[in-house]
Amino acid sequence: MSVSTRLSLQFPPRPASENTDTLVLTFHSHYLDLRVLRCPSTSATSPSPLSPPIEWAFAGTLAHPSPARTTWQHAIDSRGPSGVDTGVSTALDNGDTLEEGEMRDPDSDTGEVRAYREVWRRVPVEREARAWCLESEEGEGKVFVGRVGLYFLALGQRGEAFAARRWQLEDGRWREVYRINTGALAVPAPGDVPEEQVREGAVVQVKGRAYVVREAYAV
Repeated sequence: MSVSTRLSLQFPPRPASENTDTLVLTFHSHYLDLRVLRCPSTSATSPSPLSPPIEWAFAGTLAHPSPARTTWQHAIDSRGPSGVDTGVSTALDNGDTLEEGEMRDPDSDTGEVRAYREVWRRVPVEREARAWCLESEEGEGKVFVGRVGLYFLALGQRGEAFAARRWQLEDGRWREVYRINTGALAVPAPGDVPEEQVREGAVVQVKGRAYVVREAYAV
């Protein structure tokens, strides 16, 4: 289980850079990944700081075929169906993680798949923090909701519509960081989830929709 943020992305031989605010919640066998473009300014034509453009968002299941190798299956994906990603991770001397693999180059006009290098940093998580992942069970589209300690993500997709919300717990109150919706699709907020009912394997009702608790435990 972890909370992580990306420090840089590189498609060699181009230099490494980072133009997103990325947060990933990783559980034993599930994950949620939200990457939004950083707003360069606050002019009248700039996107709202609360609703920046999604650079990429996806969620699903993960596996570790070997200690350093991870595969991510995309049950939902803001870029459309993409199957499975694979990356190889190496611990860096400063504690960050270097991930290497192949993926679509977002700057390529033809969607070329190229070798990439990403550097990730873990975000500290308090001891005994709550961690859980929910997946919608019925209805149109698919929604994943996850919490790890102070961090909450909800990602949903129905056809071409995609919705994302990110919240952070500060001084005992949830602050909404991002709320993005590209269609008529709503995803839950922290207060919508009956946390007292969240137990692994249970089915809970969230705003009239059934969700399976895929994972639930204390860190």
